[in-house]
Amino acid sequence: MKIGASKFLTLDGSLNAALRKGIQLLGIVDFVPGIIEEALEHLSSGKCVESAGGGLSYRCGVTVVPGLEMEIRPEGRGPAHFVALFPDMDGIRRMSEWTRARQSNPHLSSQVLRAPAEEAFSASLEWGGTFWPAHSFTPHKGFYGSCAGSYRDVFSHGDSFTALELGLSADTQMADVLPEARSALLITASDCHGPETLAREFMLIRGPVSFEGIWSAARAGKGAQWPVEANYGLEPRLGKYHRTACPECGWIAAGPAPAAGPCPVCGRTRLTTGVKDRIAILAREQAASPESDVKPGKRPGYVYQVPLAFMPGVGPGLRACLRRAFGDESFALHRATYGEIAGVAGEKVAAYIAAARSGNIVVSDGGGGQYGRILGIRPPEQVTSSS
Repeated sequence: MKIGASKFLTLDGSLNAALRKGIQLLGIVDFVPGIIEEALEHLSSGKCVESAGGGLSYRCGVTVVPGLEMEIRPEGRGPAHFVALFPDMDGIRRMSEWTRARQSNPHLSSQVLRAPAEEAFSASLEWGGTFWPAHSFTPHKGFYGSCAGSYRDVFSHGDSFTALELGLSADTQMADVLPEARSALLITASDCHGPETLAREFMLIRGPVSFEGIWSAARAGKGAQWPVEANYGLEPRLGKYHRTACPECGWIAAGPAPAAGPCPVCGRTRLTTGVKDRIAILAREQAASPESDVKPGKRPGYVYQVPLAFMPGVGPGLRACLRRAFGDESFALHRATYGEIAGVAGEKVAAYIAAARSGNIVVSDGGGGQYGRILGIRPPEQVTSSS
């Protein structure tokens, strides 16, 4: 969650949004100075305590993991966003002080960091934090989408990232096409810029609700028994950067996409490369890499989900009714029965939710900054791979 991206997202507002969506462990990546002060006030008043396993444990039942999202521009390369999460206030304060000396306006979201990527990586780990790419494959500020074709293009220590955030337009199957990603924990996180889009993607984790639940998963590495039970992710075709698109005329690739351009409709020379198409390019480039013969470890199950905001005919009022009826959005999407949903929202909405669970939805692919759309429901026998 990015607090700085929405005037509605104070720390208290973020907690309320998490409760509405059924989230127990919430990573906030805009722990800028004002939010740090708010968190310290909550600690002094007893509204929360620092958990032994890391994070701020609130009375309402939500644990907040403090963090920062940084934009780094390696020399001669495009920008990339990275996420650093920390177990305690000491770690996030130290990292905040370090970044403030290297940013123009540390009070805003995802500010450019005037420091080498390796220095930011080392600083995060020095104070007990994580470090992984945000929305790894997207064309706008994703590490593999706009910055580099390989980890070793930017980093000299290690061979690959310990964890990668998939980023709304990709799933496990797509990421594992890339040899370098096969040993990484795959993170599903919503990257939300407002309360309504929280929990578009999330993880189900075994064990205590704490920072350690995330970081132990990342440390475990390939072939270990990751404590992640399942990745819940947006249906990739609905992602706004899933396919290559033309920013001029809005054309979105339906089949094989041009490597760079021109647009087959308007002739524009520069296209916005989609996540699916970018991964295919990287897989070819990495075919001879040392990791090319590495097989993915046993992955958690990937559960495709379509948030209520994407469902046809489900506006804010009806979403509120469903949340009141079932306690939170996650229950409505994944656990409520057809009859229970129909009793609250009607047969049509119940049918869409049931079809989304089974993969029986007709989708127009997203691309070029436009989310995909649900067009209808199809018979089960016509279901194909979602990616």
